[in-house]
Amino acid sequence: MSKRHSNTPYHLLSRAGKKWRLQRVNDKVGVDQCMFHSGSSDGSDSCGNDFLRSQSLSYSSGHVMVNDDKLSDSEKSSVSLSSSVCSYGGETISDPSDTENGTDVDDVMDNVFSENDNCDEFDSSEDCISPSTATTHFLREWALKNNITLTALSALCTGLKTCHPSCFSDLPVDGRTILRTPPQVNLHSVPPGDYIHIGLKKQLSVVISQLSKPVDSLNLLFNVDGLSLYRSSASEVYPILFSLPTLKEFKGKVYPVGLYYGASKPCNLSSFLDLFIVELNDVLRNGFYGNNKKVNVTLLGFCCDAVAKSYIMGVTSHNGYRSCTRCNVHGKRVEKRQVFPETDCSARTHDEFLNRVDPIFRSRDTPLVNVHGINFVNSFVIDYMHLVCLGVMRTLLFAWCGGPLSMKISQRQKATVSESILSLRGCFPKEFARRPRDLAMLKYWKATEYRNFLLYLGPLVLKDVLTTEKYNHFLQLHIAISTLMSRQKCTDGKQLERVKDLLKYFVTNVISLYGECFVTYNFHGLIHLVDDIHYFSDVFPGITLHDLSAFPFENYLQRVKRMVRGRAKPLQQIGRRMGEIFLSGKIYPQPSILKSPSFRNIHNNGPLLAFCTDPQYNAITYEDFELTTSSPNNCCSSKGGSIIIIENIAFSKEFNEVVIIGRHFLHKENYFSVQDFHSSELGIYKVRKLSSMKTWLFSDIVGKYICLPQGNNFVVFPLRHCDVA
Repeated sequence: MSKRHSNTPYHLLSRAGKKWRLQRVNDKVGVDQCMFHSGSSDGSDSCGNDFLRSQSLSYSSGHVMVNDDKLSDSEKSSVSLSSSVCSYGGETISDPSDTENGTDVDDVMDNVFSENDNCDEFDSSEDCISPSTATTHFLREWALKNNITLTALSALCTGLKTCHPSCFSDLPVDGRTILRTPPQVNLHSVPPGDYIHIGLKKQLSVVISQLSKPVDSLNLLFNVDGLSLYRSSASEVYPILFSLPTLKEFKGKVYPVGLYYGASKPCNLSSFLDLFIVELNDVLRNGFYGNNKKVNVTLLGFCCDAVAKSYIMGVTSHNGYRSCTRCNVHGKRVEKRQVFPETDCSARTHDEFLNRVDPIFRSRDTPLVNVHGINFVNSFVIDYMHLVCLGVMRTLLFAWCGGPLSMKISQRQKATVSESILSLRGCFPKEFARRPRDLAMLKYWKATEYRNFLLYLGPLVLKDVLTTEKYNHFLQLHIAISTLMSRQKCTDGKQLERVKDLLKYFVTNVISLYGECFVTYNFHGLIHLVDDIHYFSDVFPGITLHDLSAFPFENYLQRVKRMVRGRAKPLQQIGRRMGEIFLSGKIYPQPSILKSPSFRNIHNNGPLLAFCTDPQYNAITYEDFELTTSSPNNCCSSKGGSIIIIENIAFSKEFNEVVIIGRHFLHKENYFSVQDFHSSELGIYKVRKLSSMKTWLFSDIVGKYICLPQGNNFVVFPLRHCDVA
């Protein structure tokens, strides 16, 4: 080649010239690691290498970034740096090759989410060599944490280099270099859309690498659900997700296995789930090896809403006559609704499902029949988030606020309830992700708000508003769900049977109070809620409805939605954002397990009692909740049953450990009694009159309470959930 080829811009070279140029780079640079970088080069050159700049390549911290979108298929296949094996952010990958449409690079995502690499290995040694790489590391974490766009990050880097060239001379100016953005993603065609398979084994390797101590088994709960990314489009993304509800250190953590995006649901369910099922069967049969130890993997089941459950099971939808997945009830049409008034029908069985005994119920084939150890009755849990919160509770509230005249409350009563709700907004502690809103915003309420109304607000604000019959009927639902949210109660077989009978009684009374047209799929499903607690208690003693709910999955779906920054190729955008997170080594924060409560915010303001001294603290953090010395986070209970208002946390010379200084309520009584159930059985009391200051050992504190004022008294509820990890 003539010398003029050395000065010719890369994109103007012929195909042969491009090959010659790349070969010269390989010979001259002599590196054995490269990073394929999508998009056009911005000319960033952290090493000041004029040759590399002239070749339309960037060299930064030992990595070469090639403008692969300017190469044809044959040219990309000819790229041979270090024997056609390249390193992406510290991870060895094979040379990628484009497909015809330029949107599918084989094995790139497969290697980004490599099961053989720990995510910590992606933090290469360059991050601690110089201040410039430390800055790059900081910017990477900052951008990922705050969901900064590539355009904004690139503009920031360019500004830093322009304003402070001496300090940031080695800083890359392209955000993709800092975030190690994967070039393109490996798409599988699943008509009418595409699918990215991240890999179950890859995610299990991440889980095992983050365990605080070795475990013998992992119990997986899966979720498949649709998510609309745009308001004006029918296209949806369908992720396959899993969580580990039996491991406390992974509480609320969700891991993606695969993602589909298309104009509608996959036409062929097998093409959507086959890769997932192959991996799942492998780990279920053979276990998974991590940290030189075999870990058994168990399938807990699938947690989906009614629509997604019908889709992946291949059964009739929730508005069908034979739609119940637990019993053989046959519905009927009442006022254009499908209702299920019967409560004592024969149970479905796994064998009947496989043998298609009820062809009306099982209307389609499903590839899930190939999953090892699955039970088509019990492995598909009843999600109380959709069934109870967004189903039953929402229906009742809409009936009270805007239903027929016979069940609707007056405008004055609605105003009274709204005023009561707003007056209690400041009484909810930090574990509540959302503060309550009034009834004027009812149609905008989220599942957490319906849950909070059912568990905490409803018994207070509905008293003297609903008729006695309807109020007691609501309390039946409150008692049942509160019991199934209590880990202690869920280990008591007798309590579970009482709750099952109570829920049947509740469903039966719906007909007399609201009409037969109200006993829809959601109300009917209440009679099967206790079955899940019974079925999973052997695997997870004390498992609650909250452990088997879709709340963590729904939270993660919103995280996925925030990964999309435009309408062009949303699936590829999500894949790249996940690749950035994985390569950063921050795919999920390391779970923090508190071996003992931790204390924060030292002060010296008192009050102190005899034998109490410094250090004093304002906050104490337990495994599931945090207590402080200020309202509304200062109400708790002790092993002796006292309801305590905390005023200080200090060291006691008498006990030689930290103690809680506070006052307890002297008078406790039942707030309600319904169907031989007393509120005190659930830890709910009406309380008044505080004692003088006393001390309690911090180890004697067993739970956090919510203290809601009612006139001259207070009503206290134990915390049944925890939104904030």
